[in-house]
Amino acid sequence: MRRRDARAHHILQSAHASGSSQIFQVAGDFVTSGVEPDLQAPVALPAALEHLQGREEEVGTLLSVLDPEKSSNPVTVLSGTPGIGKSALAVHAAHTAAARGWFAGGVLFVSLRGHLSSERALAAVLRQLGVPQQELPETAEEQEIRYRMELYSRASRGLPVLIVADDASDAATVLPLIPTQPEHRLLVTSRHTLASLHAARLLNLGELGPDDAADLISNALERARPHDPRPRTERDALGEVAAHCGRLPLALTIAAALLNADPGLAVADLATQLSDVRTRLHALHYEDGGRVLAVRAAFELSYQRLSTQQALLFRLLSINPGPDIATEAAAVLIRVPARPALAELATAGLLMEQPVGGGRWRMHALISDYSADLALKDDRQVYKDAFERLAAYYLEAASEADEHLRALPNERPRNRFSGRDEALNWLECERKNLVACVDLAGTIDWHQLVVAMAAALDEFLRERSHYEDMMTVGCRAIDSAVEIGDAETAAGALISLGVALEFRGKPGEAIDAYADALRELRGIGATHKQAAALNNGGMALQEAGRSEESVDWLSRAVAIYRKFGDQYREAIALNNFGVSLCKVGRHADAIEAHKEALLISRHIRDARQAGIAMTHLGKMLAASGKIDRAIATCHEALEVYRGAGEKKGEGATLVAIGKILDEAGRIDDSVDSFGLACAVFRESGSHGQEAEALARYGLALANLRRFQDAIEALYRAHEIYTELGDQLGRGAALNNLTKALLGSRRFEEAAQKSTELVSICRERGDRSYLAAALMRLGIACLWLWRFEEAIDALTEAHETAVGIDDEELETWTLKRLNGARRIVRILAPVQRFWGKIMKLK
Repeated sequence: MRRRDARAHHILQSAHASGSSQIFQVAGDFVTSGVEPDLQAPVALPAALEHLQGREEEVGTLLSVLDPEKSSNPVTVLSGTPGIGKSALAVHAAHTAAARGWFAGGVLFVSLRGHLSSERALAAVLRQLGVPQQELPETAEEQEIRYRMELYSRASRGLPVLIVADDASDAATVLPLIPTQPEHRLLVTSRHTLASLHAARLLNLGELGPDDAADLISNALERARPHDPRPRTERDALGEVAAHCGRLPLALTIAAALLNADPGLAVADLATQLSDVRTRLHALHYEDGGRVLAVRAAFELSYQRLSTQQALLFRLLSINPGPDIATEAAAVLIRVPARPALAELATAGLLMEQPVGGGRWRMHALISDYSADLALKDDRQVYKDAFERLAAYYLEAASEADEHLRALPNERPRNRFSGRDEALNWLECERKNLVACVDLAGTIDWHQLVVAMAAALDEFLRERSHYEDMMTVGCRAIDSAVEIGDAETAAGALISLGVALEFRGKPGEAIDAYADALRELRGIGATHKQAAALNNGGMALQEAGRSEESVDWLSRAVAIYRKFGDQYREAIALNNFGVSLCKVGRHADAIEAHKEALLISRHIRDARQAGIAMTHLGKMLAASGKIDRAIATCHEALEVYRGAGEKKGEGATLVAIGKILDEAGRIDDSVDSFGLACAVFRESGSHGQEAEALARYGLALANLRRFQDAIEALYRAHEIYTELGDQLGRGAALNNLTKALLGSRRFEEAAQKSTELVSICRERGDRSYLAAALMRLGIACLWLWRFEEAIDALTEAHETAVGIDDEELETWTLKRLNGARRIVRILAPVQRFWGKIMKLK
């Protein structure tokens, strides 16, 4: 960075003050001349940015603290990560306060540069207050007295003063500047929190939002060259650059400078340069005629002030593979209690605790890059040992949490977790770290860690519907199991992969995975394990419409579990078997399967499977027209679930009741049941099940013509399914959403979402959904006067319905197609005429 030395050179900068005085900055210190001290009202501020992008809320908060009529806080500390824009925000707010006439006694500015002494700071402020150089007191104590006399004099005349102390390194530097009169204000910016300042209002500044970050670069380009096409033509690439900059204003400013310096540089090319984490910090460097902007240099100033232990922890944090780290995990890295050191790093602006007091710590992305870069220069064995400790901690804790998830109803594991809920909460908090740990271990060939961690995570990822993570972990586990020659583990990983593929709407690939697992297990004679592949595969076959095969696979699963006396899993397989038997029309056999599952579940006190059996029996009663008995049976299941605290089962039964009521025409009652199910799933953190309930809730609301409520519920369902990577569920939500959008006459949205659904159906090979999606797309296009698209969509919808031999859908699509053709014959001439009129205009 460029050194500023007053003895070597003077940087002169003039700015206007009130009255006729002039303000000069001499090597960072502002002085005034030409006006008597008792009449001065200096505004000694650097120039402010014309527009402070994305900081409207923060500016409002800061002004409310500075406003003499709204606040009595004499001191405000604005802290945050290096390069986050603290100084720009402080200067902008100070200019605004001055323009509003809040500080008739003057607005002063002193740049502490992270190292300026309190004595020099006082001298700079006194000069701004009009004290001539020759009258400055010699000692710091005398200067502070003179400073307070000047402030007292202005306060007594009703002339409040604002002092901006920029880039303070510690509280001691600014303590002498704190005003004693309530009229005055001191605004301090610092990388450190400066929590020891008495009665100070502490404000922490975060990174910009995604859109504001991209706009900061875009606006800088347009200011430099108003006709620069890049902000308009490369909007997506600007978003990528902003993301690689971690939405840090300093980094964004450097990116804008690089693009302005080279007008021919495509934004996409800069995004590619910044995508490499190994060279990103080097790339975020700009030098222009001696002025240097560098992200690394900003971070180094904070890093150099750390103690030895704090610096070691800062470097070791780069080992953690996920986005944040718990206090307990950080302690494993340095083998001593870590909170004091973590808190110091946060105070230095190099780390954030989110939420405050939550015990989880996150680095800004660019600071994480800097930490990793520093780590590369240290002894590799230190980091290898630290990662081994961290991985062992994660594996041990995950395995203990898994014990609670797999515990039978009468089992209570004794370990670090008090119960199932605490274990689930820990796994959810650490999920991204644990999955990243598996991924990293796979890349460095730590195969034993991969297979062990995958086994510990399997039940949790299934229960919480984290299907994308199941794919990541499953693929790594299969590769590692093959590498170490562990066929049984490979088969288990294939089964987990199959589950993930099912919920991603790929039942065919899921069945292949289950079949591969079955072959592996047969090859090693693991008969009991085969039942898991048969049970899961049977459900996938059912989903794929291959019901007879599903019955065969599930009957074999039931037989194996019965042979081994595994009653817990036998009850699960029997309930699945009953569903498949019902699909092929063997209703009496299905009822017997569910009754047998209920009998076993009650014997072993498994409330979950007992509830599932009762819910299925209720559905079958409803199918035979015995609605009241069906609902009563489902309510018995609800009581069982509630007595056992089984939230997922309770929610699933509420959905079942809603479906029964809906099909019986009692739609108002079904809406209530679906709504309760949504709340239960949301409370239990069962996101996949919440999305399913929302999809059904939204459809029921649409049937009641409560379209706005329906659309909100269905958009939320679509959002959750998208986050989970569940293509099957996403398609179901879109199917219901397009119906609601058409009903509310939001035809443009209906067309967009129908197009999205068509794409999903083609990808999945689901021709039944495809025909319905194309029909709705055609209807939306018809209302939008996009006649050619409407006819094409409806024609394909009808042809698809004919191809799958669905008579009802075939009739509907033909009716819509013929209606569309009639409308086109009537309206097409009107459309052509109107087009000619518009062309003439």
